[in-house]
Amino acid sequence: MPQQTKVRIAGACLLLLMVGGWFFISYTALQDYLDLLNHKHVVTFSPVVLLVPIGGLGAVLCAVVLFPKTIWYGKRFDEIYSSKMISRVNRISVYFILIGVAFAAGWTYHTFDLMDKYGYVYSDELNRNAGTSIYRKWVKSR
Repeated sequence: MPQQTKVRIAGACLLLLMVGGWFFISYTALQDYLDLLNHKHVVTFSPVVLLVPIGGLGAVLCAVVLFPKTIWYGKRFDEIYSSKMISRVNRISVYFILIGVAFAAGWTYHTFDLMDKYGYVYSDELNRNAGTSIYRKWVKSR
């Protein structure tokens, strides 16, 4: 298989993985918030996941804009774009990550206020066997 074909396949797979992963995680975070607004009996919350919708958006946007050219020419990213352009892309991604951290912190406080308002309590029983400890569950007490 020619080198250009390998690069094209790798670039297309990476682009699909990035966009798909970002969309899946963002959709999951939205559904968790909608569960809280709809007063479900058990809600799931993760401050770490809140970083991805805004923080990952910069990387996804840069990939969507820049990867098609690499796929078209079948060359590596650093062979097509200058180091100055790569530096700009990295800077944009870092800015989005910083905005994502601020968003996640603010949204966490907002979510905890809503949980207090709607009468949710932390569930030790449901969180006992949580493997990664990223997602935590709260149960409606009233």
